[in-house]
Amino acid sequence: PIYHPELVGVRVRLTGRHADGVALSRWMDTDDPRDLRDERDGIRYFIDRVDVMSLPDLDLKAIASGIDPAALIARRILALRAGGDGARDLVDTVRRQFAEVAHRPTFAALGDAGVSDAQISQILERASVDVLERLLQSRDTAS
Repeated sequence: PIYHPELVGVRVRLTGRHADGVALSRWMDTDDPRDLRDERDGIRYFIDRVDVMSLPDLDLKAIASGIDPAALIARRILALRAGGDGARDLVDTVRRQFAEVAHRPTFAALGDAGVSDAQISQILERASVDVLERLLQSRDTAS
């Protein structure tokens, strides 16, 4: 027998580079695509989740050449992307911090999350890019 769905949900992942990731996030907050619904041929369609994985269109090498906090963050992002000892040191530091938090009584019952080095690196890079983008935007609006 052939089954025809009644409901189809999709998960959207926005990747690539975007000139203004903060504006993209604001757009997601105000015009949430998860509110969209459609029906065709008796099938209802909806967006379950939207993951914004885009990166800002930044010249990290130019930013890293400075001496301000943005330069420090840019250098760390470049180190994570390059791998090697610089990335290893950053990942090890975060792994120790994760372990410290995981052993607190509040979280101990959850057990070991088993986060890989690659996952830690990805989390670090994503968080660093977000902070850098917001820092640069606040610096530009203050000027």
